[in-house]
Amino acid sequence: MACSCNPRKIKFTNSGDILFDGNLSKLSFLETDISKINFGDNIGWERVYRKPMDWWDKFIIFCEKLKEHNNKFKVQDERIIENKLEQNVRLETVMNIYRNLQENFDKKLNYDFAGEFFVREMELKRKFKKNTRNMSKPNEPLITHKNILAQIFSVLSFYYVIAKYGESYYRPLKFVIPGLIFSTFYFWSSGFNVINLVFQSGFGSEAMNNAIIRSISAFFPFYVFSSHNALSDLLLRIALLPLLGALFISLRRKLERKYRH
Repeated sequence: MACSCNPRKIKFTNSGDILFDGNLSKLSFLETDISKINFGDNIGWERVYRKPMDWWDKFIIFCEKLKEHNNKFKVQDERIIENKLEQNVRLETVMNIYRNLQENFDKKLNYDFAGEFFVREMELKRKFKKNTRNMSKPNEPLITHKNILAQIFSVLSFYYVIAKYGESYYRPLKFVIPGLIFSTFYFWSSGFNVINLVFQSGFGSEAMNNAIIRSISAFFPFYVFSSHNALSDLLLRIALLPLLGALFISLRRKLERKYRH
């Protein structure tokens, strides 16, 4: 069955007989258990844009699309709190929708979709906060945006940038590999005498090997391959340690999902 209703605050008794398919960007699932219902192969939560009328309209729609980049798994209920369309929507209720979707797609072994909904849940934590409603202002929403500095300069923001909340092992590698290459050439060139324009420690393979060993030692902080304890080695190790942790978490999550069943 394909549903075009608004399934808010509904308890499905025979959830296995329910099928949601197509674009679901306008459906609200508030206080509805959707962890066991079926989703079709053509589902999507992309926002549907009307046809632009003139150049200004096109520019506005372009800006809206740019703002929603990588948000194609955003459910309607997040858009409700984002645009302050309703006052009594609770943050935990919307987060629970994403948890139900994660559980649903995890059971169906669709880990890519499950991971995307986990990212959306974490994005809610990063962008919004619960609002303590003032009794003198009963119309204030229960959820408010965090200020832009709190959104950007936070542990969650850092975790999103380096590993997409543990859902991407490519992102840590994009930081680690250039870092190792840069540090290797830095350590290799540290033996260069600017005045005499010569390499004090040699130009050959031995100097390069030492530089590679120093970089690898920083990447594996629990194993000592090099005896160097310079400040640059310490700083490199501090910079690479969170990236190594994010890479480990991401790979572990991917492998656990792959071999769980």
